[in-house]
Amino acid sequence: MTERDIKLSVPVIMLRVYLVMLAIMNRTPLIDKLIIGAYIEARSCKRFAKLAPHLETSLAKFYISLLRSESRHYHIKII
Repeated sequence: MTERDIKLSVPVIMLRVYLVMLAIMNRTPLIDKLIIGAYIEARSCKRFAKLAPHLETSLAKFYISLLRSESRHYHIKII
């Protein structure tokens, strides 16, 4: 991120989404939480897989590593 002069910040909208999700998750049974979590991880996998082929090599490798990581999380929550 430093190489690309990208500063990390959490947009206010993302914070609001997180707080709403947190409120929902506090009232949700465990099985539902796992299914929702797996769905989120699977969507991340899909996005990373779509982006990686269009990026420069070093960034593509990073996205592929994220894809693999998210894939493991997705399978853990489903199994």
